[in-house]
Amino acid sequence: MEREKSAVRQPRSGAWHAWKQETGNRMHGNEKQETGNWKLRVLEYPCDTVVRINDFTSIPYRPVFKNQQSVLQCRWRQNRPPAAQHVRPARREPPRKGPGAPGQGALLRGRCFRRIRLTLARSRQVYRRPERHEVKQFTIQSLLFGPVDSSFTMGDNSVVVATDTQKNTVYAVARQNEFHSGEELAMLLAKHFVRTYPRLVHQCEITVKEDIWERIDDHHHAFLKKGPMKRWAKATFSKDGTLQLHGGVRQLTVLKTTQSSFEGFVRDRFTLLPEAKDRLLATAIDATWEYCPRFARRHRDWAPTADDILARLVDTFVGPPRTGVPSPSVQATAYEMGCQVVNNVRGVNRITLYLPNIHNIPFNLTPLGMENKDHTGEPDVFIATSEPHGIIQCTIERPRRSRL
Repeated sequence: MEREKSAVRQPRSGAWHAWKQETGNRMHGNEKQETGNWKLRVLEYPCDTVVRINDFTSIPYRPVFKNQQSVLQCRWRQNRPPAAQHVRPARREPPRKGPGAPGQGALLRGRCFRRIRLTLARSRQVYRRPERHEVKQFTIQSLLFGPVDSSFTMGDNSVVVATDTQKNTVYAVARQNEFHSGEELAMLLAKHFVRTYPRLVHQCEITVKEDIWERIDDHHHAFLKKGPMKRWAKATFSKDGTLQLHGGVRQLTVLKTTQSSFEGFVRDRFTLLPEAKDRLLATAIDATWEYCPRFARRHRDWAPTADDILARLVDTFVGPPRTGVPSPSVQATAYEMGCQVVNNVRGVNRITLYLPNIHNIPFNLTPLGMENKDHTGEPDVFIATSEPHGIIQCTIERPRRSRL
């Protein structure tokens, strides 16, 4: 058989015959090949180099250069995958199965909880001062986390804090305590559930949405609901005493009629949007900010802090009253708004802004024989659209060294 100079290697006699005797017994039962002239074909693969012997078995090899001559070293690997495939799997939470569960092999995974959502609206007696009354309206959601698996897998209700109990607790705590913000109420409720049921509730998460009622013309007892904006707060209290507090606002709707542009974006054959040097800019802001844990434990007056944050968000969006501020894009404006908050409001280390770009499209009046332009040459009749629209979201946080 003719030798191939580029691919044929003559094996060493001792080690080679020992390897052949070992591997020959593994080759398809009794179908052994006599030694004869062995022809080795070296094939290059992306992940390994393989020596194929007589087209019925293959082994990996590693060339070693010794005395300027290439010597073939053969190693037998018993169906062992490459080392790169031996990746330790990520640690997963062990499955939980209740004894006596109806379905064998049905597993309960993840965190289990009971949820309640209710609206608390009342004019507190402590707010009925002789000079004026005050109104607070909250929508509250409570989530209780704890060892309640048996209530799912075995029907054991002895570990369940009923929805009726949660609802009544919210109204009772609101009656027994004086509070002036959603942050205060959320912390009161979260701590109450964990401390009242330490064996059953290991963590409680309370979310509060507050409807804003504004006094009418300094009236003694009349109010006007401000919307669709709502204030938002979330407190998470754990059994070990850990407290996480977030504040926020939902549907803070703002608009400006000039000093907004959008130019220089990527264009291809599917792009129909024209560049805009001046356009209407409208959005409904959802903002969530995170309070520093130390600040959350010491601070007491949350309403002025929230008012300061909202004022900075709006002022950065609109700019000075007489001159305004140019906006090259929604994302650039969102970043400036977040920076103004984390750099100037004490106790806030991070803020997440969610801004849908509510488009206002000039209406085409040409088919009606009219021109959609005012005295400045700009359109003045628009279609206010809700879908489709772009959504801009970003999170801005203060560097750790400069946190307040």
